[in-house]
Amino acid sequence: MITIPIRTWLRLALCLMGIPVCAEVPQAHVNPTPTKLPIYYSSDIRFTLISTDDGLSQIRVSSIVQDNLGFMWFGTEHGLNRFDGYTFKVFVHEAKDPNSLSGVNILNLWQMSTA
Repeated sequence: MITIPIRTWLRLALCLMGIPVCAEVPQAHVNPTPTKLPIYYSSDIRFTLISTDDGLSQIRVSSIVQDNLGFMWFGTEHGLNRFDGYTFKVFVHEAKDPNSLSGVNILNLWQMSTA
């Protein structure tokens, strides 16, 4: 017995009714031209690749913020990482410490205004 997904049956039915769902989907194209990003606080900006070899808890970073002391904070699926420009300090959930993070998957970071 051959099973056909309901989605396939629905597409076939819509095509038979003359509804254009059988049309080809246009191919996406990426513009290879580099985009210049505006720099508000500096005329010279440099990027450095940071990896787990440098102390980052995971290479997949979901959010980044810089606090008013200059620390860079990285939210990952394995904790909150604070970078001082030289080393990382990783904050994770510790079962015996009630002041530790409640979980390790950090999706968003915000900097609160001090003013």
